[in-house]
Amino acid sequence: MAILRPDVAAGLDSERIALTQPDGTMDFYAKASYPDRVPPMVQQALLDGFEASGRIDAVAPEQAALHAD
Repeated sequence: MAILRPDVAAGLDSERIALTQPDGTMDFYAKASYPDRVPPMVQQALLDGFEASGRIDAVAPEQAALHAD
């Protein structure tokens, strides 16, 4: 199975940790960040979950260019 990298809103395609304010606006935590951008981290979490389940024979990111059924 090939796992696509998720598309996210421009404000979330970042290493910064986002939060939503009570008025609905988006802000970021000061001096805090994830180790990588959000899309690759979500993709890796999905890969890890499917691999750990043992129910899928082969799991790879879309960038691996493997043929998926």
